[in-house]
Amino acid sequence: MAKSARELQEKVEALDAEQAWTWLLASLNRRDFSRKEALDHLRRKGFGARASEAAVLRAEELRFVNDARYLDTFTSQKVSQGWGRRRIERALSEKGIDVSEVEGWAETYFSPRSELERARVLLARRGTPEKNAFEKWVRFLAGRGFDFGVAKEAARDELRERESGEAD
Repeated sequence: MAKSARELQEKVEALDAEQAWTWLLASLNRRDFSRKEALDHLRRKGFGARASEAAVLRAEELRFVNDARYLDTFTSQKVSQGWGRRRIERALSEKGIDVSEVEGWAETYFSPRSELERARVLLARRGTPEKNAFEKWVRFLAGRGFDFGVAKEAARDELRERESGEAD
């Protein structure tokens, strides 16, 4: 009896592992995942720890899951959507990627000048608040993940630009 119970347990684990792999492949056809995200999704779907880990390991070996590629794609997308560096860092951290361990990450995607330019572009698209424009713009940019100093400088520049435009 003990032998058949063990055999049954092994078959259940093998089925769980195969289903986890199938589900992960189907999910990866829809979008990319970080390693942590893939594991979390499998666990939420009810797959066991062993099956989840095995599926993700297999996906990594086949390069279907690759944190370096994910970091590059995610960062590029969010930069183009107007996210600031801090917000991107927080989001990547939640996805299990520590950018402090990635040499040259900040230099590759962010320079003080590019951050300032992106903040200026975001403000140029917004209307001018009737009251406290500077403060509201700084809060807006800080909420988007821009450094406080960058947010202040962009808001200051935008106020000057709009004031000089009104004077013309």
